Amino acid sequence: MKKEILKTICITLVAVICMCSLNAQQTRKLDIPTKPVSQIEEVTTKVMLSNRAVIYSEGFENTIIDIDDGVLPTGWIRSYEGEYNWMVVNDQPNYGPESYNIPNVINKVSPFEGSQFMALSWIDCGLGNWAISEGFELTSSVAYEVSFQLVMPGYPGYDETSSIECRIGTTPTAEAMATAHILYNNTERIVEWTFVSSLFTPSETGTYYLFFNDNTPPAPLGWGIYHGIDDIKVFGSDIAPCNSITNLSAAYTEDCKAELSWTASANAHSYKVFRNAEHKATVTDTFFTDEGLDTLSGYTWRVIAVCPDMDAIEVAISLPACKQPHESVKDVTKIAFTIVPNPAKDKIEIKSEKEFNKVEIVNFLGQIVLSNTNDTETTTIDVSNFNSGVYFVRIISNTGTFIQKFVKQ
Repeated sequence: MKKEILKTICITLVAVICMCSLNAQQTRKLDIPTKPVSQIEEVTTKVMLSNRAVIYSEGFENTIIDIDDGVLPTGWIRSYEGEYNWMVVNDQPNYGPESYNIPNVINKVSPFEGSQFMALSWIDCGLGNWAISEGFELTSSVAYEVSFQLVMPGYPGYDETSSIECRIGTTPTAEAMATAHILYNNTERIVEWTFVSSLFTPSETGTYYLFFNDNTPPAPLGWGIYHGIDDIKVFGSDIAPCNSITNLSAAYTEDCKAELSWTASANAHSYKVFRNAEHKATVTDTFFTDEGLDTLSGYTWRVIAVCPDMDAIEVAISLPACKQPHESVKDVTKIAFTIVPNPAKDKIEIKSEKEFNKVEIVNFLGQIVLSNTNDTETTTIDVSNFNSGVYFVRIISNTGTFIQKFVKQ
């Protein structure tokens, strides 16, 4: 009996679609002005607020799917009820009844996350298939980020432009949608799930709603995923800030370990410690001892406070080499090379007793500022662009490493 009813419905739908080119259903048509993406300054590919709290989220995982009638999450409304509109679908989109005598699925799309998402699974003769979210509270003059995942594969072989827009407003009606603030507008097909987001600062405190509106021209008879929406989130900046640490200090011990300490951040539960670019540890204390250091190199440490919702801005501190290069060379009196002139303004000439294969210049922080290969007993180096100060020349040969200080004027 149900199949006979579905066949009757199919025949009726085909007749309606054929008539639509002459007389579209005005009750579903919304005269909503669109705006190209290039003219919407708020649209970004990815926005990140410094302080983030989830004000509203919808992943469509808790909605019980009803293929025959099509449903949306509790509190959502749409342009009309039924299966030919926005509805929640799952990761096995087999929604075309066999009695329709058409391919069951035109486009198979898996959810971005989880097992369900919201899709516009049918485009009929009327423009303006819209869905409106449940309400959520926003505060005036506070910056919010609205983000979601979007896919727009369209109808295979059908070249009409796909079109979708997302708006935000305070009244959940189609009429109010026409003047609601545009968050996102796209007229290009998107074949893979894509993250889109926009910043919005409400002028008034109150309840707000998201509008998802389709303006794609009618497609041929077919059942498939024309648009998909997943992982909707509204972030706000009304949470306690994650403050950076203060009073960061560092000092070497006698055996050249670096001892770091700092004052705690009020909202932090732990701290990430980096030596140069390397993550050394995440600690809950306000101190850290770094071992295994090269005594001839200087280092920079960065400490980042970690809060429940975000990380703070890093604070850095640097130390020169634990031992100055000449202090670590036992045979410093046996100078294996000379530097002339010293002090120098423009160039220095290095002359060695024997051939050496590499020369390095190290600044007072232990940072290598120049490194050259060499295959003779002499080399000339341009130091005119060096900052004034004390440097160390380190030559490396088959017989060892030798270091000597020079002054750049």
